Amino acid sequence: KMGYCLRNGLCVPHGPGPGEDDMLAVKEKPEAFWSTPEHRHILGGSTLDTIVVLTQPQWGAYYHFLIDSLTRFYWVKEQYPDVVASNSTYFHVGLVNEVGQAWARLWGIDTWTDSNRLLDGWWTAKKFYVPPSNGCANLRKGADPLALRSFQDSIQARLPLVFKAAPRHVKSVLMVRRDMNVSRARAVTNWEALAGVVSKVLPDWNIETFSDTPPLPSVPEVCAMFSRASIIIGVHG
Repeated sequence: KMGYCLRNGLCVPHGPGPGEDDMLAVKEKPEAFWSTPEHRHILGGSTLDTIVVLTQPQWGAYYHFLIDSLTRFYWVKEQYPDVVASNSTYFHVGLVNEVGQAWARLWGIDTWTDSNRLLDGWWTAKKFYVPPSNGCANLRKGADPLALRSFQDSIQARLPLVFKAAPRHVKSVLMVRRDMNVSRARAVTNWEALAGVVSKVLPDWNIETFSDTPPLPSVPEVCAMFSRASIIIGVHG
């Protein structure tokens, strides 16, 4: 977990709580680093005013952060706009780096790396808002369609040039590549062969690759890549 600062000036050397090595872990253990007396003073007993909890399992994973967690913001935005607008409100999303900041801004959350309102790990607050959670897509439920559509509308409204600039006369295929050095679970082991077949079958098409190998494209470029694509090829998940 990375160190970060909040808009109110409080800084932490890493997300409060243990540095889990399993992204499925959402429960924190009280015997962990932050619960020991010698380290408890780092937070200085700080209690935030309001936290909106959006984080779900697989926090920090690109897809799950976007679709499972961030879409829950829809319900808060619709029902508690004053809470969203308040500078004393923070959002627990599980991803506080610039990628998380950029996507949160596309939803309308006023947050920046140097004026941050995103959280991960352990925090205490006077008030919590916990919007309806999203079901598992593998069980054919997934995120609420209304929330997804609202998220898409918000992105398009804030990145109009990205979507208007997508040339529809140029056919584009987007291939999603997962780095086997990061994880072999959903990586294509014969990637070069697959890419060669796609080039042969679609000789006049523009072929782009979206890869999880750092550095990731900027958020606007990610939106542009998927907007340009007529076909998207990738392993499920």
